[in-house]
Amino acid sequence: MCLQKGVKVAEAARKLGIPTQTAQGWYDRDQKDPQNIIQRKTAKDLVGRPPSLGEEHRVFLVGYIDKKPSLTVDEIMDGLSAQFMDLSISRTAVYSFMKEKCRISLKAYFHSVERNSSENIKRRYEWIKRWMETDIDYLSNCIFIDEATFHINMKRAVAWSKIGSRAEVVITKSRAKSTTILEATSPYGAINVKVRKPRAVNPNKKRKAGGGKAVINTQSRSGTVTGHYFNFICDTMDALDKHEEFKDCYIVMDSAPIYKNADIEKEMNRRAYSCVYLPLYSPELNPIK
Repeated sequence: MCLQKGVKVAEAARKLGIPTQTAQGWYDRDQKDPQNIIQRKTAKDLVGRPPSLGEEHRVFLVGYIDKKPSLTVDEIMDGLSAQFMDLSISRTAVYSFMKEKCRISLKAYFHSVERNSSENIKRRYEWIKRWMETDIDYLSNCIFIDEATFHINMKRAVAWSKIGSRAEVVITKSRAKSTTILEATSPYGAINVKVRKPRAVNPNKKRKAGGGKAVINTQSRSGTVTGHYFNFICDTMDALDKHEEFKDCYIVMDSAPIYKNADIEKEMNRRAYSCVYLPLYSPELNPIK
């Protein structure tokens, strides 16, 4: 710039963002030995490590995810490793490549409209306000109960799809046997866990509640019913009775029909436990979820 445009060293240094002394040193060396100029490499001249993922990986990933859009990133990495044996790459790099080069994004799941309706928001507010006036404490005197059901046709609530397009997951219509897990946990850890697998046994065996009323201990091919839940609650209270810190605690659960059986609540009250039913569409109020 100094030689070609006749600009002074200080002015050239200021325009190029170079310290004046550094620019003056370069100028002086150039005047003494013009052949000894060190040319700086531009970004185009810089040579770095070639990218680990290229076009062949992009083509594979697009086709692989199109077939199974509900795959996790770990499962996608397993597929890449199986297809390209010598590939070594991080999970973050694969995820970035999918977004930037494959133009694929993860679509989040949707929840029901009722969950955030004004009526249910008000119901949750009133529920919280009411129980805050008691001695209930999620961190000390509460037991949280819930159930989870699994079957072979279950899919993730999120899926991959090309940016700008809707995610679609194919689900088989065939019926599948369900496995149900009932769990009770506390701030100190798990209290009781029961796994119920679908099987056919004698449905006539009965267990008596505290008031002498028999509740059918049903174990059929259908889903978990009130009889299973009643027995689980009784087993859970048996475990709680062994520990003084759980005396007179609150048992928190959903408002599903199988939970709100009169015999269940009656048995809990008889054994000095308080039954707390959550408002509808409020999974965030149950830490076990």
